Amino acid sequence: MVVVFLGATPAVAATSEVRVGSDGDLSYKAAPGQVNDVTITGEGASLIVTDTGTEAIVPGQGCQGDPINLQRVTCAGVDKIFVNASNLDDTVTLNTALPSQLAGRDGNDTLNGGDGNDLLKGDDGDDTLNGNAGNDFLLGEDQWSGEIGNDVLSGGGGTDVVSYASTSGVTVDLNDTGPQNTIGGGIDTLSAIEKINGSTTGPDVLVGDAEPNTFVGSGGDDTFYVAGGGSDVVVCGDGTDEVLSDRFDIVRFRFDPGVGSTCETVDDGEPPTRTTITDGPSGLTNNPAWQFDSDEPWVGFECTIVDSTGDVDAGSTTWSPCRSGDRISPPTDGAWIFAVRAIDDQANTAPWDSRAFTLDATAPNTEVQGPSGTTSDPAPEFTFSSPDDPNATFVCGFDREAFFECSTSVFPDPPLSDGDHFLEVAAIDALGNRDATPARIFFRVDTSTPGPGPGEGPVPNPQNPQNPPVQQAKVIIGSLVLISGNAVKMSRKGRVSISLRCAGAAKCTGRLSITTAKPVSKRDRRLVTLGAKKFTIAANKKRRINVRFSKSKMRLAKRLKRFKAKAVIREVDSKGNPRISTRVFVIRAR
Repeated sequence: MVVVFLGATPAVAATSEVRVGSDGDLSYKAAPGQVNDVTITGEGASLIVTDTGTEAIVPGQGCQGDPINLQRVTCAGVDKIFVNASNLDDTVTLNTALPSQLAGRDGNDTLNGGDGNDLLKGDDGDDTLNGNAGNDFLLGEDQWSGEIGNDVLSGGGGTDVVSYASTSGVTVDLNDTGPQNTIGGGIDTLSAIEKINGSTTGPDVLVGDAEPNTFVGSGGDDTFYVAGGGSDVVVCGDGTDEVLSDRFDIVRFRFDPGVGSTCETVDDGEPPTRTTITDGPSGLTNNPAWQFDSDEPWVGFECTIVDSTGDVDAGSTTWSPCRSGDRISPPTDGAWIFAVRAIDDQANTAPWDSRAFTLDATAPNTEVQGPSGTTSDPAPEFTFSSPDDPNATFVCGFDREAFFECSTSVFPDPPLSDGDHFLEVAAIDALGNRDATPARIFFRVDTSTPGPGPGEGPVPNPQNPQNPPVQQAKVIIGSLVLISGNAVKMSRKGRVSISLRCAGAAKCTGRLSITTAKPVSKRDRRLVTLGAKKFTIAANKKRRINVRFSKSKMRLAKRLKRFKAKAVIREVDSKGNPRISTRVFVIRAR
């Protein structure tokens, strides 16, 4: 009978329970009505759990009892530890580096964390929470019923946090390592604590020590004293908050309406002495936005813009709050002066910094010419210009397709199908101002009735069937020899191959030139011609034209490596009228 009794778990009321879940969490529930003394020792492969205050520990999944000592259990496969103490004066001690969560209940509990990152929760009663090594989180106030106890909170090594989030507001001074009346959280003793989370609803007064501290206000009208040394972090919340700090502290949610919470008053006891514009335009621009800073990190700024013929004067100039990076536009295009000054919460201002600039935010208008009725040409040519800017560049788009770069003329490639179509063209100036209302022209393609293109070719004579209408021929820059994406590779001998197609009933003759799409030198703003070649293409045929670069142009292309170039076609129609068409592409010359 004795052997059977020792091998079985006795059926007693005051027993504790322990098990390991499939997720590796060890859960220990202390016996109620007992003064439990729980110790957990070891690592995840083998943990020894003892409780000298319980009559027995009932082992569950993942754990095995000791047939001799009913207060001892061995558990395996543990990744994290959870301990719930009973309602008396319990002690829980961890001798492990595994992360844990230790929860006291009623009674005066002592919770000792291990070397891992621990979460220690005190409840009713006067509790002692020792985080020891690791980054620990200590909850000294009652998390359930709202009652207050007198707690001892010791962080130990690592970065340790004490939370008073559920109180009505506390006053805590980290310089005081003895018992102190926190008002809202009882008479607590704090040591080796680096971070405090204040009340989420009430006012807090938090005082830092000489070490780096982090204070989180959350809610209420809070006051933070962090001017005693250390690189401190203050996070303000709702309410009206005041921060008394050093200049090397970090004050978050300062002037950030996107967050919804700000530190309303910040004072380091010194006025700002410098305002510096660090980036932004100083000449012609369409983006009047500047970056600026000051020697006081949480200072605010005021900005102004005055006419270039005026002066920035602190007494007569109107200043408005602003933030670094904001777009600050004058009322009209023209020459202006931008100025900014730092200002702290005590209305002390630093000398301003200024920059002269000229605003040009007006986009050029666009005009387009071409067939606006019905044409038998499936690839009609359109020309366009800007009456406001002779140096404007253009983007084009047929039938709501994506816009593409185009020169002063364009025609669809591939040719359009019969039906209604439209072309949109937008001018862009050198600053990037783009016509927001592109010029648009509507037309219809109908190839079922042969006839001349718009304004081109002989007029059909209905009395002379021997003189049928003839469609005017023109060159279309066809599919490029694509090597990588939209890039054409220059051969080792300096050749670039481009495919041209002659659209129409007559042969096409002309000249193909390849130039740089942009100037390659700041001194010489002209485009560079890389190579050219004459061509003749039979009607309705395609031909690959090889343009060879000279040695000097090969060297230039290799220096540019990958760059935008422009194919320019110059041809003459049957009436002797010159035509020019272009297409921008990329040359790869590595």
